[in-house]
Amino acid sequence: KRHFPILLCFTKMDCTAKALRETWEKRYRPTGYPLFFIDSLHGTGLTELENALEGRMTAIAGPSGAGKSTLIQRLTGEQSI
Repeated sequence: KRHFPILLCFTKMDCTAKALRETWEKRYRPTGYPLFFIDSLHGTGLTELENALEGRMTAIAGPSGAGKSTLIQRLTGEQSI
């Protein structure tokens, strides 16, 4: 049996009200998973996420329009994925 570390990354913080972010943080902080709140357009939160992912194989999942491609582009510096 393998253990895969989990972290939760919330994207599009530039489009999210502060109250909603606080609701998510209150709901998910008790899980014990590291939480990252990212604004990929302005780069807010990316350094912390990059540090957490450094040297690791990573899977990113989320619904269509969640900002996965933009996040990957910002993390890798690649313009097309």
